[in-house]
Amino acid sequence: MDPEEVSSLFRAFRQESEGLSREYEGSGLGLAVTRQVLDQMEGTIDVETEPGEGTCFTVWLPAVDEKRLEEAA
Repeated sequence: MDPEEVSSLFRAFRQESEGLSREYEGSGLGLAVTRQVLDQMEGTIDVETEPGEGTCFTVWLPAVDEKRLEEAA
């Protein structure tokens, strides 16, 4: 993946390859939904990409302390 594409990955319906002859199938919603869920959970997602090698996504979620868990119940 081209590193310049990373900033637009999280837009709904966006895919790296577009058009009728695109390489991969899908709706382009997966990463947009993932980012929204992580935002609600106070988490983040990091992207590392190397053209011709691959892309690594890392999801970070905050640890839950027991006091917050009891307050939510």
